[in-house]
Amino acid sequence: MATTRTADRTAARERARQRRLELDAEQIKRDQQVDEAVADFYAAADEIDDLRRKIAAAEQEQSDAIGRLLALDEKPKRAQALLAIDAAEWNRLKPPSPSTLRGAAPSAPSDATSEHR
Repeated sequence: MATTRTADRTAARERARQRRLELDAEQIKRDQQVDEAVADFYAAADEIDDLRRKIAAAEQEQSDAIGRLLALDEKPKRAQALLAIDAAEWNRLKPPSPSTLRGAAPSAPSDATSEHR
């Protein structure tokens, strides 16, 4: 009877080991699928970042071109018509004016010598 019990116990351990291997294989396959999905996401995110940098560079080129048109004394309405863009796009792309970049225009310097007479 002890041999039967030992044989049953050995068979049970073997079934348990088989089941664990099956589950491990399923888990490994699932983990690989998860890794692949995450890798696809990261690859797409990197591509989006690259495209955003390219878009920003292209929009800077557009802004520079608008600045050159304004430097050539083109009126904003005419420049918009030449570029076939609406006012919203114009406002988004136009370069800041020099006074905007410097802040408020400096006031005239005071004459210090006249104050001390």
